[in-house]
Amino acid sequence: YNQPFNLNNGSKLNLGSTAKLRTLIHYLEIVAALHERYHGLNKRELSQLKTVPADKISQWAISYLMHTGDKAIGGMLNSALDRKYSAGSYDTFFTGGGIHRFSNFNKKDNQRTMSLRIAFRRSVNLVFIRLMRDIVNYHIFQGDRFSSDMLRNVNHPKRKEYLERFVEHESALFIHKFYTKYIAIPRQKKLQLLHDAVHPSSHRLAALYRFVFPDMNLGDYQERLQNQWSDIQLKKSEIIRFYFKYNPQKRSLIDFADIVGIHTLELWLAAYLYHHPNADYEEIYQQSKSARQETYGWLFRTSRKSKQDKRIRIIFEQDAFNSIHKAWQRLGYPFKKLVPSYATAIGSSADRPEALAEIMGIIINEGIHKPAYLIQEITFARDTPYETYFVRK
Repeated sequence: YNQPFNLNNGSKLNLGSTAKLRTLIHYLEIVAALHERYHGLNKRELSQLKTVPADKISQWAISYLMHTGDKAIGGMLNSALDRKYSAGSYDTFFTGGGIHRFSNFNKKDNQRTMSLRIAFRRSVNLVFIRLMRDIVNYHIFQGDRFSSDMLRNVNHPKRKEYLERFVEHESALFIHKFYTKYIAIPRQKKLQLLHDAVHPSSHRLAALYRFVFPDMNLGDYQERLQNQWSDIQLKKSEIIRFYFKYNPQKRSLIDFADIVGIHTLELWLAAYLYHHPNADYEEIYQQSKSARQETYGWLFRTSRKSKQDKRIRIIFEQDAFNSIHKAWQRLGYPFKKLVPSYATAIGSSADRPEALAEIMGIIINEGIHKPAYLIQEITFARDTPYETYFVRK
């Protein structure tokens, strides 16, 4: 970049132990909030509270307050640090939109169960992955039946809204991916790149050209197919059959993508860019609306409930990480968003040394956020007649 690089405030580093510290602090903030909410209730009132099984932090807090003789917040926070988690690396976790596995630094921890207090001291990954899962579930379900009702009831009025949010999220990722793939190459090479993405067979490539050139007459179609392949000799009768079999008026985008064997949005985007080589990303995204809706039409059928639930859960998780991000920002987290994955607990959302110094300052000052200064005083020409001394006011 031909400019000074400051590791402290110009870097983006995967600092795993710092992430564990931020995760632990937010966990204790949640426990403090639950204490504030429930400590005034008697045992009978606490026993009548309903929680979602997945919200293990709220369940623990209610159980603790029901069975303790000391409802002071200090004792509850200390007990919260003594909660035990498995450090086993055998589980898979559905997070960040997919299935993930995690490992510990020390393989001996793989068979252990330990308290959060010990796991933090030893920086044990799998304990904090499971803690982050509990934190995410707290934000999804905290004292509210709304989320669990939506997952249980296929006719819940909000399901469609959440599915539309998922479609908007995932289709944007695909559009951006395919836009990046095709935008920087010349027009004719766009078609060649799309051609190369298709498994070479006569019916697939015949369908591809019928889709890309829907208004092409039979003669031009025959000429293009015959000139396209030197190693495949197509009879005129085959070409005529393909021309009418793959009539764009009688087949959907989904049909063509299935026949051709590539992603629906890649097929649509490559064809659009071929015919609109100067289109920018905004134009393409707006024009792709009907293609995106058609691509995900299957998801809105009620028979797809289990697949819908998985995708609604992805949006729940993203919303949970938005809440976690706000809590982290209050403690000096320097970036605009978190990676919506349990791996954020072990550093995947990154950090900066300067931000670590800031959060340690907040802890040392008992929760007060004081400004940080790199320089407190400067002395020039010490022990000479010109000695000059500056100090920050």
